[in-house]
Amino acid sequence: MRRVVLDDLASGLAGPAAQAQLVSLCLNSRRDADKTVKNLIKVAVKAALLAKNEQFNDAELAIGRQLNARLRHLLMTLISFHRVDFTYDRQHLIGLLNEFRDLLDRLLGDHVTQKSHDRLADAFSMPD
Repeated sequence: MRRVVLDDLASGLAGPAAQAQLVSLCLNSRRDADKTVKNLIKVAVKAALLAKNEQFNDAELAIGRQLNARLRHLLMTLISFHRVDFTYDRQHLIGLLNEFRDLLDRLLGDHVTQKSHDRLADAFSMPD
């Protein structure tokens, strides 16, 4: 009995709150933030479809559960940064994003094309 472990991923990234947070974090432009959100949604949908169609083995499902926990932690951190003044820590956020990216990249592995891996890398590249 396999469950979709990435269901929150697609819905969490598609919401306007996540997009607004990305706009504030992506200092370059709204266009860059929109491109980032678009790439994240594409990768998230692919991961969710792979999970729904039971394409992941048990080890990959364990990675998916870790990924889901990391996503919740990341989103709660972003909410905390937004709600509590003077708590933003760029290095901490970058560390969380890198952990999340690495887990997602491991999960997708050979299931997706190099273009999807490139989208993932582009989505998680932080501006200076």
